[in-house]
Amino acid sequence: MANHYVTSPVDGHLKGTLRHAVSNARSGDCIICLWPPSMALMLVDRLRFRTNNLTIIGNGRVIRFGFGFWVEADRIDIRTLSFDHVAGDAIMVDRPEAGSCIIRDCIFIGGNRNEDEAVSVVRGAGANLVRMVDCTVRNYGKAVLVGTGDPEHKPVEAAAKLSMEGCVLEGNSRRHPRIRYGHARLQDCIIEYWGAVWNDFCVGVQADQGATVELENCIFKQRFRYILRPIKTIRDIIAGGGPWRAVKKDASSIVTGRHKIQWRW
Repeated sequence: MANHYVTSPVDGHLKGTLRHAVSNARSGDCIICLWPPSMALMLVDRLRFRTNNLTIIGNGRVIRFGFGFWVEADRIDIRTLSFDHVAGDAIMVDRPEAGSCIIRDCIFIGGNRNEDEAVSVVRGAGANLVRMVDCTVRNYGKAVLVGTGDPEHKPVEAAAKLSMEGCVLEGNSRRHPRIRYGHARLQDCIIEYWGAVWNDFCVGVQADQGATVELENCIFKQRFRYILRPIKTIRDIIAGGGPWRAVKKDASSIVTGRHKIQWRW
């Protein structure tokens, strides 16, 4: 086991950069981000994790405007990083090799026109559980997704498991989370102010294609003014969602746990 110290906010393969540390780390190693907190790191391409059993500690450091993480390995622990206006997925946990992953105390801020999900678990990842603990996701078009929904991936995506504990999702348009095929458990989470959108369903939590979602002590908050967007609201009514819908499931899915919306102006 060894520690790798990241002192440079510049992306590259030189010693002291995050990409160099990830490429050279071995199982059991810890990567510690120590670049100046007043500066942000912009990744010029997705950073791929292919070595099992790594820990990356961000110490509040920011990754901004570039790309995010592509996790293709097992037992990756990502802590105290902030992803701000990144392109693509901020963290994508991808393929069966990524059986488990922990994302702790991370902040995800949306707003990049080329962004996708803050966190996605796809193509067989998460069979041994992906955990999001005390994370914040704010102003994303699509917050959290489990499963691509593509029929060819159903056999492996049905085994995906996501746990969200103590997370806050605020001001996102959709997918808080959206679960396709797999299983999710939300405990002590706050989901608030999801907005009316033109695409997909506008709901707090959505389960479809045989998914299972457990809600435990979660709070849903919404604003009355979101209903006052008539064109977008009508679009969501037709699509089956709407800003007043905390939870939506299709006939093949199961959602357990009581829920209600706390309305505010």
